[in-house]
Amino acid sequence: MERIMGCDKCYDRGYLLNDKREWDGLCDCPAGQKYLAKHIEKTFTEANIPHEFWKLELKDFIPQVHSVQHINFVERTASVIKSVPNIMKSSFIWVIYGDEGTGNTLAATLVLKEAIDKGFKVRYVLWGDIIANKLKTSDIDKYLHDLKTAEMLCIDRVGGDSIGRESKFPNETLDSILSVRYSNQLPTIIILSTEFMEAAGRLPVLLSRVREQDKSEVRGMNYITQRKV
Repeated sequence: MERIMGCDKCYDRGYLLNDKREWDGLCDCPAGQKYLAKHIEKTFTEANIPHEFWKLELKDFIPQVHSVQHINFVERTASVIKSVPNIMKSSFIWVIYGDEGTGNTLAATLVLKEAIDKGFKVRYVLWGDIIANKLKTSDIDKYLHDLKTAEMLCIDRVGGDSIGRESKFPNETLDSILSVRYSNQLPTIIILSTEFMEAAGRLPVLLSRVREQDKSEVRGMNYITQRKV
């Protein structure tokens, strides 16, 4: 029996092919929407973006009209998103720190998702996972290589490890990642788990790599607890 196709443009593949049978974009039919949803799930999973941020947008920042720093932060986030095509293949670095729950990770993931939308390979990782992998992973060189070569990288909660202050390898690890990324002009977003100078006390590479204009200090109401932190 002949199969009845739902879409006469893509034949229910979800994507279009040109005369040479090459990719020619998504179809606007239901199959195209389904294909897009699967593609987004696959790319976001590969990038390690936390699931709770998959569907969030710039409008999901909670307005904090009493915090000028938070207003400036949201405006800067919008500016970075808009500038994604220009900051890719550059030594761009953005360090975010301040009050917890004010949208620090939201800002970073919005930028990552924009980079994904533009066709770049990105990676989100927790600082604690880097430290844990360096301590226990036998193939640590490959793990770090993946972080060093991602076209855009976000390291979240930097500084939040339980290793003694006298240990050098957290700073050496971050330095090695940033050095390679800077040399190869790959943009990096760093979210600190503490105040900048406190983190820099343990990770002095932040002082040598981060300029004043690379920082965003965020103050405001905690999105989760809805109280001043």
